[in-house]
Amino acid sequence: MRHGDPQGGRRRHVVLLALALATLVWAVPAWGAAKVVALVGKAEVYDAVQKQWKPAALGAELPEGAKLRTAPGSLVTLHSAKGQVEVRVTEKTTLSYGAEPGKEPRNVPPGKVPETYRMDQGTGWYRVKPGTPLDVATPVLVASVRGTEFGVAVTENGTSSVSVTGGTVEVTDALGNTQTLGTGMSTTVSATDVQEALTPPAPPTVPGTLPSVGPSSPPSPPAPSQPGGGGGGGGERDGGPFGGHDPCL
Repeated sequence: MRHGDPQGGRRRHVVLLALALATLVWAVPAWGAAKVVALVGKAEVYDAVQKQWKPAALGAELPEGAKLRTAPGSLVTLHSAKGQVEVRVTEKTTLSYGAEPGKEPRNVPPGKVPETYRMDQGTGWYRVKPGTPLDVATPVLVASVRGTEFGVAVTENGTSSVSVTGGTVEVTDALGNTQTLGTGMSTTVSATDVQEALTPPAPPTVPGTLPSVGPSSPPSPPAPSQPGGGGGGGGERDGGPFGGHDPCL
């Protein structure tokens, strides 16, 4: 009777463990934390643990999933952990670092996972070193770049604009339409147009029918003629407690 090779079994376990770790690395982006390198005015960082906003300070770090917002008249500059992306955020801007939960990139080789920022409102300018993958998401579009300079502006209702000052940016809206912008080009995606396109049409109405407004009642019989009404005028109209005045008029 032959016995199994215990060394071979251990080697197989090591290989399986290595493959599992590699899968985790490919599934979870590992960009580290962005850092506040310049601050003019006031800004706040949302503490997800304590569930409250706290004042941001020079040198503060934004781990993946953190959110930053700027006060009126303020300006914040962020650098990625590896120094490959610079973000300048203007006043009244809300910015999140990292992909939206549930939408993280999967099966992407290490080094190809895009660093991701999400803008709910405001304006931000991005400077990216060539070859660095970066995605900037808004409520209605995603701007994907691999080394360029561009700006993103988001209004209160979600309408988003992208302007390219150098390089190339690929913009995909919430409807799946994609366009490529070169230096000096810009585009705007209307939140209203996207919402209308995503809203299902109302059911058609049948010609000649009116919408039901409640249970119908049989018509009242005509009032009997009053003797001595004179001139066949059909009698005097009863106005009820309002004395002939319609309260709805």
